[in-house]
Amino acid sequence: MQKIVRVLALFLLIPFPVLAQENGKLQIHFMNVGQGDGAVLISPGGEVVLFDNGVRSLCYRPVSYLQQLGVTNIQYHITSHYHDDHIGCTKEVLSEFPLQKFAYDRGGTYPDTAQPGGTFWKYRQVVGNKRQTASVGMTITLDANTASPVKITFVALNGNGIPTQNENDRSLVAVITFGKFNAFIGGDLSGFNKSVYKDIETSVAQRVGQVEVYKVNHHGSMYSTNTTWIGAIKPRVGIISVGSNKDHGHPTKECLKTLRDAGVKSYWTHSGTGANPKAGWDIVGGNIVVQVASPNSSKFTVSYNGGDDEDEYAMWPNVNNNFVSDVTSITSSTSEVPATHKYAWSKKAQIYHYATCIYVHNIHPDNYESGNNQPATKTLHKNCPK
Repeated sequence: MQKIVRVLALFLLIPFPVLAQENGKLQIHFMNVGQGDGAVLISPGGEVVLFDNGVRSLCYRPVSYLQQLGVTNIQYHITSHYHDDHIGCTKEVLSEFPLQKFAYDRGGTYPDTAQPGGTFWKYRQVVGNKRQTASVGMTITLDANTASPVKITFVALNGNGIPTQNENDRSLVAVITFGKFNAFIGGDLSGFNKSVYKDIETSVAQRVGQVEVYKVNHHGSMYSTNTTWIGAIKPRVGIISVGSNKDHGHPTKECLKTLRDAGVKSYWTHSGTGANPKAGWDIVGGNIVVQVASPNSSKFTVSYNGGDDEDEYAMWPNVNNNFVSDVTSITSSTSEVPATHKYAWSKKAQIYHYATCIYVHNIHPDNYESGNNQPATKTLHKNCPK
């Protein structure tokens, strides 16, 4: 009996909005998963996309949240990067909610957890042959056979051409579009050339354009959200996914100052262990839910505190986002593996690669070319590793 009471008390700490999986609106749920990331998008037609999946050892949080939404399976999983606070619950989540189509990530590997039993090893084992390497410009279209599709476009990955060995810098970043509404989710992208980090945000900013909702990079770290970045994307609101891990001290006063100076109100999944929230600017609300009623909507809502509180915001008027051109388009109307070119190369290099070669990820998007025929003037990369 005592065990049941403890478990019940634990679940009562998590505020749940009363929402069914499908309600005819675009829903983006930024789950309170602890010191990590986990967000679920539900299209108006009921298709489900999971952006990361939570923190290892706290997997009951995303699992229970998805259960109460009525989710039974997941169409797509989008992995920002391979740290265990982002993919620590792959096995637990996808065992409960089977992956129907593909898991998109930055490709390559992550040596620190590639051994049997490690986080990345488990991730690869669970997603299996549904794992796909994303590319700049690739677009996933949800509700494809309707008049109001939802699009998720990948705008950068693997440092966006900037040499870096830092896993955060390599985050796969995406923009969600539904009518006039745009939201940005970019994992732990960095914005400063400090410590082990590189400024990736500045090079990505013009590819993103103006958005309504910004999932704040790197949990509000002092190494994220530079002024050039925030000045380019101009979000109405920022969502900070943060937890009680004292080793990180997120969100930081530096990041919060940049957001506030730009007039950005922030919503936190937890009070964190860094700077204190400021009245009128920052709201600690547990699970944060963004909803857009239709592609013609001029407003969107942000609900929090278990759905008891809700704020409404106007869309940005007449925004023309500068997304990169589509390289590949994937629609939800097919379960086929998306077509990919056999070869890839840099237009400035004298060699070419098999498309699966790990060196392809080093090619700057501006120089990237691909095709099913070997380029006549180039030589195949010797022992091209896959």
